[in-house]
Amino acid sequence: MKVAPGKNDTIRAFVSIGLGENVRSNLATAASRLKDTGAKVSWVPAANLHLSMAFLGDIRADTAGVLGETMDNVTSSHGQFSLEVVGVGTFGRPKSPRVIWAGIADSPSLAGLQAELQSELISLGIELETRPFHPHVTLGRVRSSRACGDLLYRIGRLGQAEFGKIRVASVELMRSVLNQTGARYTMVHKSKLGATRQR
Repeated sequence: MKVAPGKNDTIRAFVSIGLGENVRSNLATAASRLKDTGAKVSWVPAANLHLSMAFLGDIRADTAGVLGETMDNVTSSHGQFSLEVVGVGTFGRPKSPRVIWAGIADSPSLAGLQAELQSELISLGIELETRPFHPHVTLGRVRSSRACGDLLYRIGRLGQAEFGKIRVASVELMRSVLNQTGARYTMVHKSKLGATRQR
């Protein structure tokens, strides 16, 4: 029997765009080449790879319905569009990276959608990160800068690699449950975009 969440129950949540099987597979192949370096990195499982639009942190479980309605209102005024996943890079100091990511080619459609979504989420009282939106797919988090030489070399070789296109037709509210083996994601709500249009 499913138990209804109490008013004080919280879930760890984020809003994201799915990548599609082909792009996930291509990214997983690239990540496997980086894993061979033996660097101490916590790699994101292929099934968990996604493009994050907003990290919400811990939110009350009973607000999911309101969040879904807000997302629906935003996405209904935005048409479907395509994104290109291109290149691999890092966040952090050049010789001491913190995060390894795959990049997203510039897209006015994505920027506009994320900006409106962020504005509406803030209006609901959700505290979001204040740093500028840098669309990317997190591949792994570096746990130690030791033995990173070969890792950084291989990342450089993937700087202009092409991983495929994503057709963005929806935005998803996801729940993240942390356990000993990592994070498990489940979809809470899907908001479909409106009519098809060009990037």
